[in-house]
Amino acid sequence: MLGKIASTLDIISGGRLVMGLGAGGTHQPPGAGGIPGDNPAVAEYASYGLTLVPPREGVDRLRETIEILRGMWTQDVFDYRGRYYTLEANRNEPKPIQRPGPPLLIGGWGNRMMRLIAEHADSWNISGPPHNDFEFLEDRVRRLDAECARIGRDPGEIGRSLQQIVSYDDPAATRSVVRRAVALGFDHIVLSLPRPYPDHAARWLRDEIIHPSI
Repeated sequence: MLGKIASTLDIISGGRLVMGLGAGGTHQPPGAGGIPGDNPAVAEYASYGLTLVPPREGVDRLRETIEILRGMWTQDVFDYRGRYYTLEANRNEPKPIQRPGPPLLIGGWGNRMMRLIAEHADSWNISGPPHNDFEFLEDRVRRLDAECARIGRDPGEIGRSLQQIVSYDDPAATRSVVRRAVALGFDHIVLSLPRPYPDHAARWLRDEIIHPSI
């Protein structure tokens, strides 16, 4: 169904869909960058009937998902037999406007995930401070470059996206993070606004973060 939904969205948007993907809910110990056992997100997964899986399984499922999406977007009749998913005589019509399919934006930072990103992603997304400090971001950038070199891919082909929580109390700190991220090679910054939102939030974001007066 995901492939069909994505195809429809690409068509009705006039070929503007960017397909965001990740490993989903993986159960990791605290400090590993995933969802620790006492995180409220665990309860949210349970409320939807979704099961947290080990990180390795999450990455393997994502790899199969990518193979399925690309098959559905490019083949008239598509069969797939993986470890986790099976499709028989799948027909996905009409195909997406973008060929061979919408670009893939993949989020993650583990070593196996960085390998998958180098192999399949058009863009990579990672969370910035406070979730991941700049020492870790620099390490992940080097890792992605190394994985691209391993398979002979130009790392410049992969866009680099940082998701950053905005500080209302210290917008200068957020601007500093954005500047450092751009210097590190990130070309797409996602500014996340925590609740409660300030009055005229879009205007505040423009004036305090994007085009500050001082």
